[in-house]
Amino acid sequence: MIDLLKIALEEVGPLTIERVNWFDPTLTVSGAGWSLALTCPWQITDGRSRLYSWDDPDVANQVPSLVGHVISEVREHSQDAPYDPAFVMSGGLVLEISADSDLDPWVLLLPGRTFVGLGPEGGGSLKPLIGP
Repeated sequence: MIDLLKIALEEVGPLTIERVNWFDPTLTVSGAGWSLALTCPWQITDGRSRLYSWDDPDVANQVPSLVGHVISEVREHSQDAPYDPAFVMSGGLVLEISADSDLDPWVLLLPGRTFVGLGPEGGGSLKPLIGP
């Protein structure tokens, strides 16, 4: 399922994070012509260890540091949840998404394409809603 995201990201090129909005419980990161909105659990790691996550008390002060980073790759977050993406960013950061239900999805808007990720209660799926 993540292969669809890989192809779409390769087509539009790296995504530069220009804006970050945290309105609990939703994190939105966006740039020119794209956005990623998360209403599900997520965390920022250094590729090995968690740095901060959606439920940290200081998250509002942490997320602005994502501005300027570039998302260059997407991969499966884990073997147990192949529908959950991990977005690899500059500086070795990784945004790991853990969709927990269809009530708390994530939505990625790219030029000409929209993807919605659902957790295991929603069938554990990644749905391309718009685009080829």
